[in-house]
Amino acid sequence: MAHSLNHCFLLSLLLFSFPTVLSLPRKPLFLVPTASPVLEYHRGPLLTNPINVYILYYGHFHLSRKYAIADFFASFLSPNTATPSVQTWWRTALSYTDLSRRPVSNNVSLAGMASDLACSAGKTLTRNQLPLLIKAAMRKQTLPMDPSGLYLILTSDDTIVERFCMSSCGTHGALLLPRPGPKTGVDKTGGRAVWAWVGDPSKQCPGLCAWPYAKPLWGPPSVLMAPGGDVGLAGMVINVATMLVGSATNPYGDGFYEGDPLVPVEASTACPGLYGKDGFAGYPGTLLVDPTTNASFNAYGVGSHIFLLPAIWDPLTRKCKANV
Repeated sequence: MAHSLNHCFLLSLLLFSFPTVLSLPRKPLFLVPTASPVLEYHRGPLLTNPINVYILYYGHFHLSRKYAIADFFASFLSPNTATPSVQTWWRTALSYTDLSRRPVSNNVSLAGMASDLACSAGKTLTRNQLPLLIKAAMRKQTLPMDPSGLYLILTSDDTIVERFCMSSCGTHGALLLPRPGPKTGVDKTGGRAVWAWVGDPSKQCPGLCAWPYAKPLWGPPSVLMAPGGDVGLAGMVINVATMLVGSATNPYGDGFYEGDPLVPVEASTACPGLYGKDGFAGYPGTLLVDPTTNASFNAYGVGSHIFLLPAIWDPLTRKCKANV
């Protein structure tokens, strides 16, 4: 079962275009900060073992973008990063524990990468095709079969994915690992692993999937300078972080979420559009600003990288917690 990055944020931006407050069937949205939803634990497993991230680049990606995304994951384990950092952001995820009181893993690392430059399944994909791309890479042995793996598919800006820019910027789910045959021999345990997908919003919907670095179709612009000036990359990092949190705290659909299990509100999607202190719908909150580039951010990474990462619902305070 896949879980989408729900766009409560898009709906909240719409509120600024109308004089009255809209009322939705599941949850009302208001123009002022409201109480966070309460995520319930449904007694399922969390990602408590080391999280080995494997990236499949589908389509063409500039090498500088691959380096930036690799450095985002390297920032989880870097001991020499200034604060607030990627590590301090992830600490909120560590507050989620399973039935045995084991927390979400503090060990997140990039374990491998592969590319499908030829777009072997075409430039138009359905949601059901996404995990099949991972299985195809396993058959070709460009990606290993790893029960502790989180397989991340990143699609290029000219790849059309079902419901991208319409109802979500990313999604995640679980897949069954193929049983090893006489010629596979990569992993002897079988089992299941977690996968996630995020699209490049550079051309298709920067105002939706790269806000607040691009002007939305509705509501106040709140356009900020993106790190490195790359709006699409900054949006992808935001959505990769969102999917990472959702995958870790609700990997198989029976972890932490609120609402309908088919369209769950998860640890980060519970805090749409919130990145800094005092943020609310249409306003990302107070952020740090790089004095040299004027880029807005809330997390230092390895080297000279800076990132904007979404707020996470804190199970201890039952409120959305931003990194600054």
